[in-house]
Amino acid sequence: MLPHWLSIMTDELNVCIRPNSLVIRSFQGVAGKTRCVDQQKIMFKKAIDHMDVDVAYLAKVLQTTLSQDRWQAKTARIVLANSFVRYAVLPWNPAIKTKEEKQGYLQHLFVSMYGDVVKSWNKTSSPAGFGQSAVASAIPTPLIQTIDAVFSTLAIKLVSVQPYLMSVMNEAISVIKDQQLQTLCWLTVVSDGRLCLGLMAEGQWMWLKNVQQESDVIGQIELLIERERLVNSEFDKALQQRYEQPMLLHWPDISSSSAIKIATYRVIRLPSSKLFANEQPDTQVTRLIAS
Repeated sequence: MLPHWLSIMTDELNVCIRPNSLVIRSFQGVAGKTRCVDQQKIMFKKAIDHMDVDVAYLAKVLQTTLSQDRWQAKTARIVLANSFVRYAVLPWNPAIKTKEEKQGYLQHLFVSMYGDVVKSWNKTSSPAGFGQSAVASAIPTPLIQTIDAVFSTLAIKLVSVQPYLMSVMNEAISVIKDQQLQTLCWLTVVSDGRLCLGLMAEGQWMWLKNVQQESDVIGQIELLIERERLVNSEFDKALQQRYEQPMLLHWPDISSSSAIKIATYRVIRLPSSKLFANEQPDTQVTRLIAS
């Protein structure tokens, strides 16, 4: 029988798939208190996105890399950059009773927003309480199938495949609770060429956009909000009723010492994610040039 201290030890991989690279980090320790013990960034031979995922190449990189002794672990979590994911706010609908009805609701929502291209994508939604809206995500099915196929051949249990926005949301929710920002709060995530901008009111998601990042990110954020106010009366009314509007900002590619001003919002910087932080010590980089 294993000693008690050894039985609660854990080792897990965080594998982030980005448009230009694969970032792998190995964590060890006890549940709730782990530290990074190894990490590597592997550059892809060419950039990939949701419309052009070379699944055979991605499978080869994942299989070759994770088969190494260096990356053997009990479990693994996959995080997908926002460029691979489409998001939507899923309004509460009391008429939905079954899983099948919920999937049909998700299908209708995403197709109405993004067209037939997302019809075959894998769609899920975050947990939500009674009467509350949720954040839904759609991911290309071939990408999910490729990840599942690779891990089915490995001695590593795949725990989850999670959109990057969801991991940032977990950090944001902690800050919202700690600083009592439940009344009205913005969440802005700028990473990998995508801008995700969302509004939460009374702890519920009210609005969410995931668009291509422009050169003037600050101006783009302000313009998106003003455009929505012009076309969405409920959105505009919510903003008019609150004087102070905090904005939680996650932007790992900009220095933490840089001052950021966005219109009249009170900007609160979120810490860089463990997967996307620029200040990772001793990161090893391998450029893959094989076809």
